[in-house]
Amino acid sequence: MKPTNYAGLNYAGQNSVSNLDTATGIRFGVISQHSVSPDAIDCVWQDGKDLAYGKALAEYLKEMRSKFASDPANDLEDFDEDSATQDFADRYESDGGLSDILYESDGYKLTGCLRNDLFVLKSPFYTFAQFCSPCVPGAGNLDAFFQSEENQESKDGTEFAAEAEANGFPRVYCLGHDWFENGVAPYGVFSVETGKAVFAAVATAI
Repeated sequence: MKPTNYAGLNYAGQNSVSNLDTATGIRFGVISQHSVSPDAIDCVWQDGKDLAYGKALAEYLKEMRSKFASDPANDLEDFDEDSATQDFADRYESDGGLSDILYESDGYKLTGCLRNDLFVLKSPFYTFAQFCSPCVPGAGNLDAFFQSEENQESKDGTEFAAEAEANGFPRVYCLGHDWFENGVAPYGVFSVETGKAVFAAVATAI
């Protein structure tokens, strides 16, 4: 992760709504899972919903029902869906990485992006970050964030935000301070609700 004064290019086009929350005007964020606390990533895995699991299970049960129905010996029995589901769960292994996980908790909506990155689709917080490469057009790269040289001590972040926007940086949904190993996000964190800076429990400036 590194600060930058270059806002990048919006490869989605100036008027495009690609990777943009049109209700808030805040762009979706992309961050490497390696930039986030390992404990936080574990929570995403443990508490997230495996989107591939449901689809794979449905296909498995359909196949098992078909095999069950084709066996004359089963004419007087009912298909045991619970047992089949448990059998599938015992043998299931995801091979899709974070791209198959949907995490929704505490105002966040996260999924995987480019297999090993987190895609921040909703958050109580935003920051100012560089536009992503053409791989995720219109989104913001949270690993390349704006950092002011002049307004580090702005109490509510007003001057910081004004400088970021003047330099072409978009507002981007981000992860809060507690997602990082030292309890402090490397970028300036702002509340979506109030628009004001949110500081970590550890004393820190934007």
